[in-house]
Amino acid sequence: MPMSAAEKLEAWTRFATKMVQVTEGGSFPGARPLAGSHTLAHTLRVRKAWAQIVTKYAQALAQAAEGSFPGARPLAGSYWQERRDPHHRPTTVLNPLWVDFVKDRETNGRDFYAWLQNQPEGQKKVVYLKPHERGGYQITFAGNRIVFSEEAKSAGIEEYDAEIIYVVDHSDVVYCGEKSVGLFHHSSMLSGAPVKGAGTMKRIGCLIMEVNNHSGHYQPGHKELVNTARAMEKCGADLALINMVRYGAKNLIEWKGTARQLLEEEARSAQSSSSSSAASPAAAAPTSAASSASAAPTSAASAASPTPTFAASSASPAPTSAASSASLAPTSAASAMPASARGAAGQKG
Repeated sequence: MPMSAAEKLEAWTRFATKMVQVTEGGSFPGARPLAGSHTLAHTLRVRKAWAQIVTKYAQALAQAAEGSFPGARPLAGSYWQERRDPHHRPTTVLNPLWVDFVKDRETNGRDFYAWLQNQPEGQKKVVYLKPHERGGYQITFAGNRIVFSEEAKSAGIEEYDAEIIYVVDHSDVVYCGEKSVGLFHHSSMLSGAPVKGAGTMKRIGCLIMEVNNHSGHYQPGHKELVNTARAMEKCGADLALINMVRYGAKNLIEWKGTARQLLEEEARSAQSSSSSSAASPAAAAPTSAASSASAAPTSAASAASPTPTFAASSASPAPTSAASSASLAPTSAASAMPASARGAAGQKG
């Protein structure tokens, strides 16, 4: 029976706890230490495995804490610390301070967040808006122009820079804000919850010049940009007047055009996939006519089927699987993994 999101979270939390124990040199019943000659290699493997587990843990946390919905995009695994921290300190602060913290655990104690309170750098905090505070950041559209509510105008959003960040929630409501590194991020507007779309809008006054998928916190791809176009249309935008750009690896442009063109190409791609699926059973039927036609280099169905405009894969990197994480973990720590993941990963000597 498949595990629920809450059960997955609990299982991965147990596994992550074991990994911390191994990383810190802690012992547990049945543990056998590695030979001295393998200590360095073991340390490197544990660190790599831990980095991969963080991604899986972040996904389980997002699903269990916030719930999933069609098209949900959770916070990227590298930013899970920001959301988990009670004071939402930026990862640029948390990561180097964690290194300092683990250097002397006997002096610093075992509570990382309590230790942070006494560090000057630990006072920086990212804004996480509460639900009743988000109204001042909500926007709608008229043609290719942004419409700011009176609440948004009073909050000063209209005076923001020419480049603003945005997110789309599960109800297709669009929020925007001004990015400030270490203070206001994409994660700020929905408190790190999953989104349907995220990125950046370039504007001149209220006139929209470009809408893209540039967001390090959520790393959205093609699907999220399509969701954004649909949400903007619901909120009053004329998609024929909205220019959209999809960025891929190293911020290279993968596609650009109007939002209307994006949705039309997405519809053609979906129709092509549906036609190919419907044609496959007919092509496989063991009839004499089909047998004689099978010698042809290309079937009629495949020749008539148009090529999808977009690649099926997203621009963002695929989340690390449980199996690949488990294969790097030491045997003693891997025993704490969920049974389903252990079976898929296998044990290495």
